[in-house]
Amino acid sequence: MDAVRDLKTLNAEELMCYATELEQKVVAFKDSEAEMRQVYNQLETQVNEQTANMEQLNQALAQEVVERIQAEKLLLEERHLLHSLMDNIPDTIYFKDTASRFTRINQAQAHMLGVNHPNDALGKTDADFQVPELAKSFRMEEEAIIAFGQSVVNREEFNPTPDGTPRWLSTTKMPIKDKDGQVTGIVGISRDITERKQVENALRESQDKLQTIFKLLPVGASLIDQDKRLVQMNLALEKIMDMNLDDLMKGKYQSRQY
Repeated sequence: MDAVRDLKTLNAEELMCYATELEQKVVAFKDSEAEMRQVYNQLETQVNEQTANMEQLNQALAQEVVERIQAEKLLLEERHLLHSLMDNIPDTIYFKDTASRFTRINQAQAHMLGVNHPNDALGKTDADFQVPELAKSFRMEEEAIIAFGQSVVNREEFNPTPDGTPRWLSTTKMPIKDKDGQVTGIVGISRDITERKQVENALRESQDKLQTIFKLLPVGASLIDQDKRLVQMNLALEKIMDMNLDDLMKGKYQSRQY
């Protein structure tokens, strides 16, 4: 009521000034409101963009987590398969560092080395288990593998048991390399071929005996291959023909037949 009464006391010029001042305040308020609305819209746009970015990041992170879980699961499966292979394969498997120290072996290798558990060999070398001559040859061979990065494949070695029982192994060793191609160690696998070597030796001895019997037969005898070519003749036949197989191959035998 006071405000209305005060306005009634104003003259026309003062009312005009007052109206102009009110109009300016209204315009200023509208301008301020527009600026605030613009700022609000900008903030809302930024928030929406940030929210969208966060959603994309969350989706990417969720996908990465899923992929990592799948990779870890696959790695665990592969590790389980490797453990199963190493624990059950009859061949010896071992890993060594660049100083030829065992870093991992399977149960078969532990048995060959004479330790109760594979972990009992970790950090040790062949010098802790083998006779000096074998340990030295293994170390020299592995130093060459590490230096030149070349594998040794199916090398046969005589490796008797601690009680002296003959034992033959077929050994393969390969370098382990990092992503830069640097050799960081070796992996080896050995197979017991003693039974095969015993059969080969027995067969060789049998062939030697048969060869001796053939050579010493009191009657002339020869061996002919599937193409009917003379490949061998015994001493009695050489005496009868007065020449050996080399002479016959050189065409020295002309007139006599056998």
